[in-house]
Amino acid sequence: MWRRHDETSPDIVEKYKWKSGEKLTISTCVKCYHTAIQRGPYCDFNTSDKSRTPETELPTVPEYFGFRSEEARIIANKNILSSWSSLTVFALSSSLIRPTRLVPSRSNMGFNPVLLGGVVALGLGNMFHIIGLATPEWIKVGKVTVGLFEGCLDDDCVTIEDKPDWLKACQAMAILGMLLGLMAVALATFMFVKSLKNNDSPKSLGLLTLLAAILSLIFILICVILYAVEIKDLHTGPDFGYSFALSIVGAILILLGGTLSLGGSR
Repeated sequence: MWRRHDETSPDIVEKYKWKSGEKLTISTCVKCYHTAIQRGPYCDFNTSDKSRTPETELPTVPEYFGFRSEEARIIANKNILSSWSSLTVFALSSSLIRPTRLVPSRSNMGFNPVLLGGVVALGLGNMFHIIGLATPEWIKVGKVTVGLFEGCLDDDCVTIEDKPDWLKACQAMAILGMLLGLMAVALATFMFVKSLKNNDSPKSLGLLTLLAAILSLIFILICVILYAVEIKDLHTGPDFGYSFALSIVGAILILLGGTLSLGGSR
């Protein structure tokens, strides 16, 4: 520990002079008990004293200030004690202060683009599937278009009354797929809103969202495959319409959204 002293000592003036002044202010750095005076840019030693030169030998602390050895030792001990006390207080205060994180953690980032992508994909997937479910153009045979619930000739549409079992199964699978897709988009939206408030989105919610998306995909695909197989057996050469395609695209987007939601959960 170094400590600066500013003192005047008349008996020192006789040996050591300032270069540019008659008044001598002794600026020194004292280390522990009896360190030599640090010679810096402050003063110039008068070399008339041939017994010691400023470059090779400097006066000791007690000799420089005119102290007896015991006095110098007591003062040095006080200085050391004071320095250690200050250092201890600083260390204790530093340990009580929690350091500020310079790099924000992932949980404090707020906006989560991965979760947003999941919400968008799930929303689009559900929208496409609902449009496909509601519109009467799963197949086209000439001017006739048929969906899951009604058939149309030009602009005249009628509800399908006599439903075979396979069509009832398709309707049930499509509706279950829609409900599970809506559940997935609701969970993903909840996680995204929570992330905007700088809160973590539990991994369990992400897993639940993905599970709902997978089940939605499975039910929609069962409906699509069953419908395609049965229609091929009933009619030769029907063309599949946009409603059929929208349900397939919707199922794929729902699965993608569920995967992104799991990836965006923390």
